[in-house]
Amino acid sequence: MNFSVNDLYKTFEDSVVIQTINKIRTNQIGTARNLLKPNEIQLLEKQGNRSSDWSKIKVSSDFSTAGIYYNQFLGEVELNHDGIRTIQKLGSIEYQSGIYHSTFYNAKISRGTLINYAGTLNNIVVDENAIIEHCGHLTGEGASTFGNGQELTLVIETGGREVLIFAEITLEIASQISLSRKNIEVLNEYRRFISDYAKKVSSNWAYVGKSVQIFNAGKIVNCFLDYGTKIENVHYLSNSTVLSNLEERTTIVNGAHIENSIIQWGATIDSMGYIERSVLSEHTHIKCHGKVINSIIGANTGIAAGEVISSIVGPFVGFHHQALLIATYWPEGKGNVAYGSNIGSNHTSRAPDQELWPGEGTFFGLGCNIKFPANFSKAPYTIIATGVFTLPQHLEFPFSLISCPSNHFPHISPAYNEIIPGWVLSYNYYFIKRNEAKFAQRNKAKRSHFIFEVLRPEIMNLILVARNKLKDVLPKEVYTDEDILGLGKNYLMEAHRQIGLSAYNFFIEYYCLRGVRNRLSVLLLKREHAKISDFFSATTQDHRWEHERKLLLQEFGMLEVEVALTRLQELELKIAQSVQISKEKDDLRGRDMIPDYNEAHIQASDDPFVKKTWEEWEKINSGLKSLISQLKDETPKQIG
Repeated sequence: MNFSVNDLYKTFEDSVVIQTINKIRTNQIGTARNLLKPNEIQLLEKQGNRSSDWSKIKVSSDFSTAGIYYNQFLGEVELNHDGIRTIQKLGSIEYQSGIYHSTFYNAKISRGTLINYAGTLNNIVVDENAIIEHCGHLTGEGASTFGNGQELTLVIETGGREVLIFAEITLEIASQISLSRKNIEVLNEYRRFISDYAKKVSSNWAYVGKSVQIFNAGKIVNCFLDYGTKIENVHYLSNSTVLSNLEERTTIVNGAHIENSIIQWGATIDSMGYIERSVLSEHTHIKCHGKVINSIIGANTGIAAGEVISSIVGPFVGFHHQALLIATYWPEGKGNVAYGSNIGSNHTSRAPDQELWPGEGTFFGLGCNIKFPANFSKAPYTIIATGVFTLPQHLEFPFSLISCPSNHFPHISPAYNEIIPGWVLSYNYYFIKRNEAKFAQRNKAKRSHFIFEVLRPEIMNLILVARNKLKDVLPKEVYTDEDILGLGKNYLMEAHRQIGLSAYNFFIEYYCLRGVRNRLSVLLLKREHAKISDFFSATTQDHRWEHERKLLLQEFGMLEVEVALTRLQELELKIAQSVQISKEKDDLRGRDMIPDYNEAHIQASDDPFVKKTWEEWEKINSGLKSLISQLKDETPKQIG
């Protein structure tokens, strides 16, 4: 566990849900205590208002009858209406406060609100500057926790990785709890925390927060709608918490359907998105009939048209077409689900009790079928090619390409696919570099923290293990998982083993030499030239450099720092060239197929990302030249 369950109790201090419900309990929101005066009752009735008992209507000391027309007050209602004034401006329209054509049973209405043709409002607290216009029902129906405290059946449809949810839950918390089946003490502590949280947020009053906008909604029942939430043309919203603020406005529009869920800051549910018993993390977006059931979706992930069931899906996953993702544990995210992907073959006429663990950055190609159980978590940034059917397996080779078999061998099942380890590094580094830049640019999350760098220590450790497996074998024509552990249900040709070895070795060297550059830059910047004399041998408190230094010594032994930097110049140039070449392949294919391809498509040399890559290379190369120059001036040539 990377967090203490006891630390979660700090959430109580910061939770807007807990704070707001406590204010409602202690009558700090929308509370009015004065009885209506006889002349005020007469004015209200003259303006078309009716009540079964005017003595049940309480008003504020600054109450005004102005702007209150044609309403029914049938229960205990508290009105803090102080007259007509502008409360929100949307485009060219100025919305003014007022209460019109609505029915109130039990409600607390704060000052500065607009309620117009709002249907029935029952057991509801409406906070300041909210707009509710043309709705069916806005109600609280008995005690509700607004979706908090529910148990989601995640990853395994028949149960086994259940997680209780609360409004501020993070993907990390959910992921770790789902894997803590053996740690009964932690699970019990977490259950106690959730029980305490649910008690604190339980309320008979539904809540519409400050500056909320509700237009043309059907039924909204037992919901907590936080500051600035926008709801428009929504069919149904039930038993849910929606977190929002004016800088990260959560938007639920155009036929969306949400029930028993937690929607966090800045999320968007649009065009008939369907959410049931799920958590959408900050700045997720669901649209075009996208369906999410019994799942937790990480920040910045988008789902359109596809279906996600019983899954933990990490950040920055692109899921923009009709496809299925079911029973999947994917907290690392940063991958892609292409059209027609069937990531859900988790049972065949038996119980749906199996699961899939993709790795970080896994790319599921068009129309692929993934049979369960499977574990690709140690094969990050692997591409499953178009139309591939994978067998249940455990794959441990990062940056691989899995494609349909190009050969058949008598001793290998025809259901085995073909694998090329390290293919992405060798032939599609454009994909890696572009993802790093794209995710950093698109990140809107403020509470989730991400590492966008792909070649970082934990990934390099997986590359090193995979490289050693490829190296430590007796050469033969073709290999299976019986020859090389971790190949999964795929076969490997000898030529492709060599490709994998070459790619892994290249990037191990690149990673180490980049560490040399970064460490040397720090020493020279701090004018700690004396430390350069034992550059490779001295241990430091820099954990990243220690990882790079030890790997470098293990792989290459002592080097001259100048030689290391010169070699890094060569590798950086090859990587920049590789990015352009991988993009140029599209141009070559395109020109062969499409007669006016060049006129209609941006060529690789003009591709914005390729151009940016070359700009970065120029900066890197200039920096390396500067370091070499400084090194010659300040230190002996032989270091370490």
